[in-house]
Amino acid sequence: MKRRALLLCLIVCLLLSCLPSAALAGNGITEFPQSTMAYMDIKFKCGCTRIGTGAMICKNGLITAGHNLLCSKHNKSASSIVFYFGYKSKNNYLYRYSGSCNFWYFCDFSDGYNSENDFGYVRFPSNVGDRTGWMGLQVYGDSDLNGAKCFIGAYKSDGSLLIYQSTMNVKGTKELTINRSEIAYGGEGGPIYILRGAGRNAAVVGGYTSHSTTQSTCTGVRLTNKLFNEMHEDLTFGK
Repeated sequence: MKRRALLLCLIVCLLLSCLPSAALAGNGITEFPQSTMAYMDIKFKCGCTRIGTGAMICKNGLITAGHNLLCSKHNKSASSIVFYFGYKSKNNYLYRYSGSCNFWYFCDFSDGYNSENDFGYVRFPSNVGDRTGWMGLQVYGDSDLNGAKCFIGAYKSDGSLLIYQSTMNVKGTKELTINRSEIAYGGEGGPIYILRGAGRNAAVVGGYTSHSTTQSTCTGVRLTNKLFNEMHEDLTFGK
């Protein structure tokens, strides 16, 4: 599916409210990789609101679920997003960004929700990752992913950040299943990552999207070479 590119522009709102587009407050969560994860406060053009999770994967880029960028009920894109990195409360966080940004998504909910392409990413005009850090990316084959131990970073509706531990399996060419019955609302878009190498470095292999009450499993979009190449066109990878 062809991706959609949009510019999220909040300049007028920021001028009216006299709020800075980026700010530091309190200490927030400073541990890595938790510091790379954002609590997202989202409003859509249709008037709907939701919260979600995202994670920095390079100095100016964040991945999240597509339905944090496009309303899954009305198929309308986001009109404003406030990103709180290292969030503890709206007065206590590591870094806050509420300025303009570009975002892309691969989903289309005109016929209802579908998890298969529920993936998106954001490009910030500044190097947010210099404040928050970022995780690496890794594309793996089926044999490396099936049964592998993974972690999922997910914010809850009360603002607390949970790190779930589970195992994953491949679901077709685009998705992963996570061996958990449920992840709390707000965690959608959170990174699915592994710890690799002797240094136990965090590497993202996908993003959490949804859970099935009938099958008691959670689903995520799998990082593929195609997705990586798409992001590489728009984001700044490397040091």
